[in-house]
Amino acid sequence: MTLKILVLGSGGAQPPPRPGCTCPICTEARQKGIPYSRTGPSIYLPEENILFDTPEEIREQLNRERIGHVENVFISHWHPDHTMGIRVFEQMNYNFNLRPSLKSRVYISKATERNLAEQLLPSFFPLYQRRGIVVVSHIEEGQTVEFGNLKVTSYKLPESDTFLYRLQKEGKTTVYAPCEILHFPIRNELKQPDLLLLHLGFFKEMVPPDWRYENEDSFQEDQETIKKLGAKKTVFMHIEEAWGKSYDDYKRMEADFAGLNIEFAYDSMRITI
Repeated sequence: MTLKILVLGSGGAQPPPRPGCTCPICTEARQKGIPYSRTGPSIYLPEENILFDTPEEIREQLNRERIGHVENVFISHWHPDHTMGIRVFEQMNYNFNLRPSLKSRVYISKATERNLAEQLLPSFFPLYQRRGIVVVSHIEEGQTVEFGNLKVTSYKLPESDTFLYRLQKEGKTTVYAPCEILHFPIRNELKQPDLLLLHLGFFKEMVPPDWRYENEDSFQEDQETIKKLGAKKTVFMHIEEAWGKSYDDYKRMEADFAGLNIEFAYDSMRITI
């Protein structure tokens, strides 16, 4: 059996179109919709019923793709663009005691749960656990969770609480790095993936000299990561409006960098490994 991946949201913290923005990228996104418009970062594994992250638009993403109850959810880190849709558990599972509630299991590190409570959403997981609509399973560095033929192993990035994931199924390996990949860990367990889902870094020509925002890497550094890992195919995600490129620009870049076998994700993209 193959691993099937559905890109629910290909954007980052500020995907196009941004409210009130009249730049060509946002204007085109409003006029044409998907694949020019993007929503917050999330992927879904339909055969295993596994969701990775809950951006603000997750409710719309699930409805758009006709996805029903989600049984398993991995939260990679606390950042708002990955967690501000956390109320989806209430919307999906809670029924005001009019009929039995549903449950989802949430896989999250203790550090991420703590940071989420301290910096963003202090009450949600305790409330949802009291209501019986989520079950929290803590995962840590190197831990593997099995879902039938699929193995999901979590790895922490060195300079944050952000996790990346190795997905293994039927001899094929996918590495998913959703965010903050500066100083990507080049570990033997992550090398030679059949697919690398990688946070897209900034383009140096689009920013001032010596510009660096927190743990953002550059597209040039992305290319070095791809080469060091020996990825057979790479799909870029977490695409920001600020990088100033449209869907058509990214399609041209795919041809320009054909030697690296890269693609740029778009909402509703389907990938089979």
